[in-house]
Amino acid sequence: AVETAFLDAKDIWNIEGDAYLYVEYGGTNSDNRQGGGNNNQNTTKFGGWTGDASLAVATSSWTGNGKMSDCDIEFFKGNYYGQIRWHFEDSGAPNNMQDFRHTATHEVGHCLGMGHSNKQQAVMYGSSTQGTGDDNRHLHDDDATGIQEIYGEVTPALALVNVTQEGKAKPGKALEL
Repeated sequence: AVETAFLDAKDIWNIEGDAYLYVEYGGTNSDNRQGGGNNNQNTTKFGGWTGDASLAVATSSWTGNGKMSDCDIEFFKGNYYGQIRWHFEDSGAPNNMQDFRHTATHEVGHCLGMGHSNKQQAVMYGSSTQGTGDDNRHLHDDDATGIQEIYGEVTPALALVNVTQEGKAKPGKALEL
């Protein structure tokens, strides 16, 4: 369930960002070393407690030419409010739990270079509430604009003007693909 939720979070940026960007998933392994800064091993860790209100934190390392070289994400099991109850299902989290997919999408955004948004509906808004559902997992216009500012906006590469069937041109409307 954790892996599926993480894959969904990654795909939100690939599908909804409309940016020149593709985030790949490297899979899991049995290496239990923790992410330790810029070691070219992007690591996702679960556990630990934080003394603030954070649910998770992404720590990125960047090269001198502005490319991300490493990003480690830690999802906490507790913060100063107490134990964090994570929910991993497709339906979204009930009112007493945190939606893992929403938080993972937010943290992957940080790995991509995104900062916090001042738009409460945005995935990159600086806080999250319990009970968020599927609507909160999708990119807001502010998220898409931000990722496009970093990586560039994808524009249609082909305009289909005529459709042919057996060599005969049929008049038609332009269709952008």
